[in-house]
Amino acid sequence: MFKLNDIQTNEEICLLYLNSLELNKSLKVVIKQAHELCPELKKFCEKNENSFKADKSKDKGGIGKIVEFKIFGQLPNCEQKCDLLFDRDIKTTTFKLCNKDNLNAKERLTITNVGKTENYETFNDIINVNNLTDYKHYEKIRKGLLIVQEYSGIKYATVEEKMDCNILKIIPYDIENLPKDYQSQIQKDFEDIQNKVRTKTVSQSGQKYLHIHPHGSKKSSTRAFGFTNKFVTILVSLCCNIPITQKGKSSFINKIHFK
Repeated sequence: MFKLNDIQTNEEICLLYLNSLELNKSLKVVIKQAHELCPELKKFCEKNENSFKADKSKDKGGIGKIVEFKIFGQLPNCEQKCDLLFDRDIKTTTFKLCNKDNLNAKERLTITNVGKTENYETFNDIINVNNLTDYKHYEKIRKGLLIVQEYSGIKYATVEEKMDCNILKIIPYDIENLPKDYQSQIQKDFEDIQNKVRTKTVSQSGQKYLHIHPHGSKKSSTRAFGFTNKFVTILVSLCCNIPITQKGKSSFINKIHFK
């Protein structure tokens, strides 16, 4: 049995806990397994159920909030610090079937809000450093726990429909462990973002792996850092040591590697 505090604060124990979960099962089943492995977590969820809301079908972050709450015992918040005390953010991504045999990331992976285009001074933390590693939210970019779920195939799926979709992979990642050419490209992307901030022309154009993108409602001026969907697919391939196929601008992984 695992203790909730250990899952949230001890990286070695947390990874052991996650490795004990049987994958290629629905999120609903994986949550049940998690509560069996950590009865404290089950009690926490039962106690705080009324404080937790993620029932909007159009809430893109809904499943992420469910995972944080029901697998890690974290109530959603707006703080910009890492979710877990060992400097890892909990992230969820959806992989879609791109033809009958292959899967890739359906969307980009939002990391953290970084400023507002209505006030370019809010981006000062980006332009006042020489390297990405010096940026104040670098740890949120560098490391994470990525939960990969299959896509339901339904555009506006309900929470229940999403809960019935399988969890394919649970992946701890650290971009500092990636091959140097990927790290170099991420730094180049950051430099491109810095230049766009300085010229007040912020956009995601020209960035390959790390990009700056709109976040929030349609007319929101808020911008966030995110990994492109292509890079999310590459990240899963590298971290799981499974082959990736690149065809034109597309990258995908054969579905047999998710069994």
